[in-house]
Amino acid sequence: MLVPGFLDSDRQPASVVGYPTKIYLGDGTRFIEFRADGYSGQLVFGNVADVDLPEEMLDELSPMFVDLGWMVLGEPIPRRLESISLYLDDASDLLRNRARAAVVLFAGGRVLVLDALSTLGIDIGGAESVRDLDREILQDGRGSRVVVHCPARTRDDRDLRRR
Repeated sequence: MLVPGFLDSDRQPASVVGYPTKIYLGDGTRFIEFRADGYSGQLVFGNVADVDLPEEMLDELSPMFVDLGWMVLGEPIPRRLESISLYLDDASDLLRNRARAAVVLFAGGRVLVLDALSTLGIDIGGAESVRDLDREILQDGRGSRVVVHCPARTRDDRDLRRR
């Protein structure tokens, strides 16, 4: 789980500061990018071949990526995704890969919540954040949830993306 960040050497002691406007999940050769659209409060997502830093960070002295897998999940992110639940509200548009939030379920039951409605970019949470999303988006009857199982597989269990 890679998140843009930068080295803030003005702090004592110097520290790495996360800048979670983009989050990447991947295996080093392909990634799912989640990007916060600050204007609409939506999470824009899609497959990418490589990671890139937000343009506004390129002037920083030491931009970098921070791997938050250990801190968020308590272990390196498992390689296999089970499903992604997309939470939709009035501004969401699945045809344009836009959702209000995403809940990523990994093999072994690990959960990662990405919520775009944050002043700092993408709010990152664990299983406890799912209840908050359910209450905030689903309870009033205006929102919905779509579950995408990953990866889609054929009957003989071959990954469809490799065909």
